Amino acid sequence: MTKFIHTTANVSSKNIGKGTYIWQYVVILEGAVIGKNCNINAHVFIENNVKIGDRVTVKSGVQLWNGITLEDDVFIGPNATFTNDHVPKSKQPPQEFEKTLIKKGASIGANATILCNLTIGKNAMIGAGSVVTKNVGDYELWYGNPAKHKGYITKNGKVLDLNMIDTISGEAYTWKKSQLVTNDSYSNSLMVKTTTGKKRTKTVHKLLPTEKYGCYFRLVELEDAAFILTLRNNEKLSENIHYTSSALSDQIGWMKDYKEREKLGQDFYLIALSPDQKERYGVSRIYNLTEDQFELGSWVFSPDAPKDKSVLTDVFIRTLAFEELGFKKCFMSVRKKNLPVQRYIKAFNPEPVGESEEDLYFLLDYPNFIKRRESLLKLFGQKV
Repeated sequence: MTKFIHTTANVSSKNIGKGTYIWQYVVILEGAVIGKNCNINAHVFIENNVKIGDRVTVKSGVQLWNGITLEDDVFIGPNATFTNDHVPKSKQPPQEFEKTLIKKGASIGANATILCNLTIGKNAMIGAGSVVTKNVGDYELWYGNPAKHKGYITKNGKVLDLNMIDTISGEAYTWKKSQLVTNDSYSNSLMVKTTTGKKRTKTVHKLLPTEKYGCYFRLVELEDAAFILTLRNNEKLSENIHYTSSALSDQIGWMKDYKEREKLGQDFYLIALSPDQKERYGVSRIYNLTEDQFELGSWVFSPDAPKDKSVLTDVFIRTLAFEELGFKKCFMSVRKKNLPVQRYIKAFNPEPVGESEEDLYFLLDYPNFIKRRESLLKLFGQKV
């Protein structure tokens, strides 16, 4: 099929792929490259140094400036706005315009603003009206002003929360070869009240609360909501964890949901306190439980806590998961920019299993944990 160009469109480029439709009052400059089977809606402006892949949809009211690349299967919603200069001045163009890359299959919602020199990851989705100021990873869902990471989106459009759980069906997903795939063992066994889950809950309740490594450990309660919110909204700490609403009511609501998952043996959220229980140090969590694997996350400690307590809490909770709950492997994610935690995790000699734009993913087995645990406890003068 040949391309279609409406008679009112002003198209100077000769690089328009077959099967592409260009509608009323579109302006395309000479240097632009547009692939096959695209749909360029009315009142779109495309500058010279713009590259558009195949099967791309650009809705009305969009301007694509020099330096913008849209890979195959991208969707750009109506009136989405792009930029290519951080400090624009009239009649003073930069030596080189900033570049923006929208990767394969990504979707940009209506009226969203994408600042320049950013990458929107493969199959990612940006909510309508958002202002994006940071790179967005593959399959990630971002929205708000400024946009924050709020969850994930599967290739076929299912919305997942930050724990990679389908918000409608409850189906769980995991990473495999840098793609989101269904975590069948989790979805089939632990999203319902299973015997295994109940046994785990009984085991944890027998072991906690307890005092170990100079800390008092227990499961979090609603009374801890304000402390946890303070940690997760700390300007420095929040750089390396998922977005958290600043509303205390939202945190309490999340914790009420968590307590239900705790009853079913799906999620265990621990808090570390001083031995006299007067000072809260920090929190850590095991969740996304399968028959032989757990995920470790929400490991956040107060800057005022003794420096050894975060590491000793990590040792304690992994020991609990491996030795008391019987898991064989631990899944971990860490921000690429969080170099101290990267070094800490890599010292356990875990297996790298994937990455996104912002995160690295690792899988740690029990034998490697034991080897590293011995050296850590020795370092801090502790015993198993």
